[in-house]
Amino acid sequence: MEGGRVSPTSAGTPQGGNLSPLLSNSYLTKFDKLLESRGHKFVRYADDSNIYVRTPRAAKRVMESCVNFLEGKLKLKVNRKKSKVGSPLREKFLGFSLHKTPRKIGIRPHGKVLKRFKQKVKEITGRSCGRSIEAILMELRRYTTGWLGYFSMADMRSKMQNLPKFESVDKTKIEDVSMETVEENIGKVCEPAEIRIG
Repeated sequence: MEGGRVSPTSAGTPQGGNLSPLLSNSYLTKFDKLLESRGHKFVRYADDSNIYVRTPRAAKRVMESCVNFLEGKLKLKVNRKKSKVGSPLREKFLGFSLHKTPRKIGIRPHGKVLKRFKQKVKEITGRSCGRSIEAILMELRRYTTGWLGYFSMADMRSKMQNLPKFESVDKTKIEDVSMETVEENIGKVCEPAEIRIG
């Protein structure tokens, strides 16, 4: 609205704004109902969606029909760079990925997220930072508490066993936090397909 007059816009609400997720959830309810009516398993947060189907061939077909619905019926613009077909065991959604165990399919922090976490911990505890042990501990505690709080629902007990021990100059132990390196190869398994629409 400019000068008290409503004028047409070519762009939606700013991404990251408070109103964006609310409008997405409201407007994309039609899309949710379409997926439910077709019997698809899916998860959506605001305007990011993952749809799970049995084969990569089915994924390509479903993705094409979803893009047609979103752009044709709902008049939305689909981000083609973010939208793709892939394995749910490799793709990331809100920082999480799926993994296979002998008894179940679980969730855990994605490999890239774990790598960033370890890098940040190294930055905080670096010997060249020129801060007191208390300041380092406070920042480390704040960062790890927030990170672990966000990923608390994930299976990561085995991932938190081997983080390096951080020691001060006088060899006093600061913190004992550990994380195992994530395996790059999960193994050759028959994987379902995932469609990411962003």
